[in-house]
Amino acid sequence: MARLLITFLGAARRGYDRMAYDFGGGEVRTASYFASALLDHLLSMPGRRPTRLVVLGTTGSMWDDVLDSLARPAADDEAGTNLFLALQQAGLEDRVDAKLLAALEPRLSAAVGIDVDLRLVSYAETADQASDMVRLLASIVGRRDAVEFDITHGLRHLAMLALFAAQVVEAIKDASVEGIWYGAREMSRGRAAAPVIRLDGLLAISRWVRALAAFDAAGDLRHLAPLLTPDDTAAARRLEHAAFRERILRLGGTEDQFRGALRAVARQDDPIVALFAPELQRRLVWASEGTLSGRQHALARIHLEAGDYVRAAVLGFEATVTREMELEGAFSEEDLRNEDARSDFQRRIVNDSKEWRRSAKRRGDTDTLAWITAFHDLKEVRNAFAHAAPAEEPRVMNALEEESRIRRFLADAFDILLAD
Repeated sequence: MARLLITFLGAARRGYDRMAYDFGGGEVRTASYFASALLDHLLSMPGRRPTRLVVLGTTGSMWDDVLDSLARPAADDEAGTNLFLALQQAGLEDRVDAKLLAALEPRLSAAVGIDVDLRLVSYAETADQASDMVRLLASIVGRRDAVEFDITHGLRHLAMLALFAAQVVEAIKDASVEGIWYGAREMSRGRAAAPVIRLDGLLAISRWVRALAAFDAAGDLRHLAPLLTPDDTAAARRLEHAAFRERILRLGGTEDQFRGALRAVARQDDPIVALFAPELQRRLVWASEGTLSGRQHALARIHLEAGDYVRAAVLGFEATVTREMELEGAFSEEDLRNEDARSDFQRRIVNDSKEWRRSAKRRGDTDTLAWITAFHDLKEVRNAFAHAAPAEEPRVMNALEEESRIRRFLADAFDILLAD
């Protein structure tokens, strides 16, 4: 695993002004090129020391200032001075090329003690060029690398591209983006030093958005676990295990973990967690239902809303069986979760429903008739999904032909079978 510091260069002019940058904790570093100060800051931090510096700039960027900041030529270094002047003039004339950068790279690597990789990039004026930029950044980052981004000096729109690139490398390279840095020189007025601003919070918001999207798409909570318990890996693992059990419909014991997650959210004072807390609570409210059937029913509704019709049908049917067992009042909590007890009770419903139907017809009891029909239809849908088999009942076959039909079909069945 490599540790990369990726920085962007701005447009060429006659040198950046030297600026004191405040990293917090009494640490102030002075530099004209912020990445120079940031590199020194990171090199002083055990566990955060970069192994590679990547500098991206255009044909008109201030490459001369990179040389001046990181490896200033000595007075008697004629080759270094000539390289500086060549970079300066080429930048002003928008014609820096790969040959000049090839001469610059070894000087910088020798001076800073780590590999330095200089890349020419476009101005990213079009959507295609912007995509190429993100693709380039993704190609630079290796699998599971740790990355820091410096967006201080680049063209303003490149900061947005860097944020997108950070999301891309996290998603496709499983990389860890540990910092997005901005040396706010424009905020130095009236201060002894310009503040160094961490923009990691933007990426944290993006992680929450992706995790919630993953949950909505597949009912998968595992991506939320490390966000909910960032400082407690054991708790995160427990929550991930609970999410796994929920995905395979083994709810027993998971409720406490999810309720614990809600309590953890309530205790945190992180503003980003607070931003997403209402949405998280809405998705986990099922765990706070007072009965097993209530939890199964609430979760079935969540999966139905997410378009996961298989889990919705299975949980909706199980909720129906559980609710009838609860209403009978003769079953313990252990019985409600016992597979044999549930199977026996389900068979009893199937067998008794024939007599219930005859009796309901004699009485004109339309509610009972609707309940029996919905029960058998939901059971058939559940079996069709579980066994990948065709349904036999024509109205069930019809419902399974289109998504809008099965969504409405399941919602109607839940309304009939699990109404309060």
